[in-house]
Amino acid sequence: QKSSLLNLASNKISNFSGLEGLKELLYLDLSYNNIQSMEGFEYLIKLKTLKLQGNKIEKSKNVN
Repeated sequence: QKSSLLNLASNKISNFSGLEGLKELLYLDLSYNNIQSMEGFEYLIKLKTLKLQGNKIEKSKNVN
């Protein structure tokens, strides 16, 4: 069964590595982690909701 919701808030995660295979994911909560870059986000092609509050993401050339 494919998962469509994933909550990884407050887990000291620093990047999107390892999430590339979750192409059916619709909701992802990565709030309050250590993410600084959106690199790897582009693989989550069906994502509708992405929560990133509490991270220190720098402006990316791929995200406006």
